[in-house]
Amino acid sequence: MVPGGGVPWLRDDGSGRSGPNWRSTSRRGRGQDILQTLIALGPHPSQSAVGTACRPCFHFWRSNPRAATAVLTGLAKRALWDVSTKVLRLMLEEGVDVNHFHFTSVISACEKKGKWDIALSVLSTMKHRLVLPTEVTYNAAMSACGKGGQSSVAVDLLREMPSEDLFPDSISYNTAMNACAFSGLWQLVLALLEEMNLKKLPKSVSTYGSVLTTCASAKQWQLAFATLRQMDAQLVVPDTACYSAVITALENRWDDAVQLLREMSTEAVEVDEICFNSAISACCSCMQWPKAMALTLQMEDSLCAANGIIWGTVASAMAPEDREALAERLRRRWRGNWQEVKLMPEVFKADATGLRVVRRAAGMLAFYKPAGVSSEAAVASLSHRLRLPLTRASRLDGDTSGVLPVALGKLTSPSGCWLNFQFAARMVSKEYVCLCSGEPFGPRGTTGVISSPLLSETLASADPSGSTLRVRWAKEGKEARTEYEVKDLLPIPSAMLSDLPRSTSLGVEFPLSLLLVKPLTGRTHQIRAHLAGLGRPVMGDPLYGGYVAKWCPRLFLHCYRLLLRDLDNQPFNPAASLAPELNRTLELLRGVKEHRKRRSVEGSAWQGNLTIFGRSEVGLGNNLPEFSHIFLGRVIANLPPSWRPVMGNSACCTGTEASTDHDLKEVTRKDAAPGVADLPGPDVNAPVAAQGSAGDYTIFLDKSTGARLSIDVDHKDGETLLIEVINPGLVQDWNEKGANQDKVHVGDRIIEVNGIAKDVLQLVDECKKNQVLTLKLRRG
Repeated sequence: MVPGGGVPWLRDDGSGRSGPNWRSTSRRGRGQDILQTLIALGPHPSQSAVGTACRPCFHFWRSNPRAATAVLTGLAKRALWDVSTKVLRLMLEEGVDVNHFHFTSVISACEKKGKWDIALSVLSTMKHRLVLPTEVTYNAAMSACGKGGQSSVAVDLLREMPSEDLFPDSISYNTAMNACAFSGLWQLVLALLEEMNLKKLPKSVSTYGSVLTTCASAKQWQLAFATLRQMDAQLVVPDTACYSAVITALENRWDDAVQLLREMSTEAVEVDEICFNSAISACCSCMQWPKAMALTLQMEDSLCAANGIIWGTVASAMAPEDREALAERLRRRWRGNWQEVKLMPEVFKADATGLRVVRRAAGMLAFYKPAGVSSEAAVASLSHRLRLPLTRASRLDGDTSGVLPVALGKLTSPSGCWLNFQFAARMVSKEYVCLCSGEPFGPRGTTGVISSPLLSETLASADPSGSTLRVRWAKEGKEARTEYEVKDLLPIPSAMLSDLPRSTSLGVEFPLSLLLVKPLTGRTHQIRAHLAGLGRPVMGDPLYGGYVAKWCPRLFLHCYRLLLRDLDNQPFNPAASLAPELNRTLELLRGVKEHRKRRSVEGSAWQGNLTIFGRSEVGLGNNLPEFSHIFLGRVIANLPPSWRPVMGNSACCTGTEASTDHDLKEVTRKDAAPGVADLPGPDVNAPVAAQGSAGDYTIFLDKSTGARLSIDVDHKDGETLLIEVINPGLVQDWNEKGANQDKVHVGDRIIEVNGIAKDVLQLVDECKKNQVLTLKLRRG
């Protein structure tokens, strides 16, 4: 036995055993040589290549199984699960004795990559070969299940251990709890903690850390706080990670978060950057920016440096004028510490993937990221070309093309701080172009805002598009707001409909919408999830129910332009034109549109075409199970542009000609009733007529005075008009005329205008185009 080693064949060549006196016949069987040979094959070699590398040493392994254990352990440390499983398969085929150390090493290799299914297969083979597993074997398998998102399987393995004459210890419970914490199952984590209490198993900081992390992820601040106090009763001293988890859970209780920071200082527990960040975020979420400012200054006085992200978070809670003042002060400080970086002209040329620099400014540059390349890989490639570290403050999805800014330096560099500050303070405007299907939001020029919290979920396996992450509308999610403007409506050619699924309702009368979209927040998949949640998925986006067609070869989402400022406080507005493949799609669709327009002009007098859509359900498959997108039966008339009524969230009629600009309308989620599917907000464009009934009253208004009439869509049903507010104007003048006439109240519904009692759009049109109005109303 070699002192301190135990495995002499793992020694390096300088160990004294590689000289001429060392037996050359065993050289090929030494573990270090075979391990390096297997590593050189790569992460996924063929079975024959592994066999060629291993067969010369099988004879040696039969007499000394510890040599094989050393090789498999080395592969496990490097997470080479595919190589280790193939080595194990060869050992079984060649009749090499395989023990529980071999099996456990292979399962450990699978655990590091979350290959839970392979780990369970190895465990099953182990039992079939009558090799008894150990607690370490089960712990590794449970950890693999946890990393693979299979927390229920991990708990099943924990329950299975007694049947194998194995007794779960604290490590086993900690592993199962970590698996549940990875999936956010805080109730199950608490149940396992209670089992440990009943079995009187010792609990460590790691045990409580799993509980606190899960409670923080589930926003269960009360449970997190109670668990922290339970640690004191159990004489377990909480560490920095425990306090950090609790402070993170207190996202809307800034005073408690600040109190815990003081407690950490009193208990001599190190306050790290995560603790400061969480407490500052809690203060900012409650608009307590003075306290957040004080914590940030305290952070700078400690060993933790406040970067641009933290300062930007503070600025986001300030009033606009205060935010601008803070931004200017910080910019000057960072600008004074920044040194000019020279770039060679050749870096502006496009590489083989199409990546190219589009604009340079003080402290930053912007480049075009093509579709099919991740933001991380694009930044790494550009950094290699520039031979300079780069910092990004945002990212584009792999299938999204467009312009992306980076700072010339590390995250903590002056340029990195300034770029991240602007994004965190929401001082950057981003403009995207996308093409979506579904019922149009309205005619060209229609604008609106989609406001709904979004929650990210990890998929157990990649979907057909290769994504392992999906976002859905959820009240418990993060705030997300998206502005949009309809730039064009493009019909689909009849010959191109064959490329779409038969179940689609897209057609000549149901055009695609070309949108200019501005995300006001920066959530993952925000644009895609928001539009899909309203039944308007982006073309080429199967993850969110978007249609895939040959004439639209990829996700039609492109970051067109950014608006921000460089370190010299000069406007930095980089832009990138549409990718060629997206341009071809637009040219094809617009060519069809122009052809139909010419054919319409050449025909006889215009006749309104009516298309009736019956009650139908626009399904998004299993991508968004929370929603059942139902559109009521409605009649949509193709009217000439001059006849189209203009209507947003509210329509104000004045004595002058109505503005042609469309009002901004906001689409929000309605609170779902118990047992009722959660639906998007009301569709204000639903043209359903308001019916009259007994008890209605009539008023007469004259718009020639120039006074205003404020009306709104009833947000309870999205189908009728009501009096929005009574302010100085037409309605108030009517109420003040005399006591013998009916008084108008806020919330009274307009059911008829000048004898017309049809749909909402026509009622608004009558209000706008006529000077004298006879309104029939119903009490609200």
